[in-house]
Amino acid sequence: MTEPSKKYAQVQTLGQRIVNELDRESQRDTLTKWMAYRLAELMELSKASDAETAERSKGEAANLILRLWERRRKWPHGDPLQHVDAILTVLAEAEQEYPQHIEPKRGSLLGIRDQLATISKDESAFLLRAEIARYDYEFHRTYLADHGDDMEDSERKVLSWIIKTMESIQARAAAGDEECSALCGSIEERQSIVKEKLAKFASRRQAAYDAISLVDLSDPADSDVAGDDGEG
Repeated sequence: MTEPSKKYAQVQTLGQRIVNELDRESQRDTLTKWMAYRLAELMELSKASDAETAERSKGEAANLILRLWERRRKWPHGDPLQHVDAILTVLAEAEQEYPQHIEPKRGSLLGIRDQLATISKDESAFLLRAEIARYDYEFHRTYLADHGDDMEDSERKVLSWIIKTMESIQARAAAGDEECSALCGSIEERQSIVKEKLAKFASRRQAAYDAISLVDLSDPADSDVAGDDGEG
């Protein structure tokens, strides 16, 4: 097999996928539209009985396929993350990992700090679920299945993480979790559960603030001195 034929064989499937994808799109820029038509023509010529024509067409088609794939973010649906909030790409990279911490003494400022950190963590996790629940699960799942092999590793990781989170939300909803059921429901149901949960987080946070008035804010060394003076 000649070099053009080898190169074409490696990207032929991707080329057909690109032609099919762009054939469905109406909002293409002029250059991408021309390149798509040209690719379809070259792929047809690659089947020519004339060996020279077929070989030349394969070489041109392979190069054009790679150029079109590089321009895929110009397509209406060419960027797998075009509707994904940028912050989700960061969260997907971290996979929501939180550092372990030592349990502080209750009734202290560090204890209140820990309470507030827990509330913030719970609130952040809920808002993340609420955000991801808005996404079209079937669209992203199908897109990943159809184009996953051709994506960059970072793109594939983000979509995989979003889909995994969606499936977790749906599983919890199926098991009767009221919060996740609402998140998977109508827009009105999502709005209602978000307002309800945020009000509860605000209440928890206010309770932690109120507890500050019960905390001893004196210098710990003063307590030791007072204890020493009282001895004997």
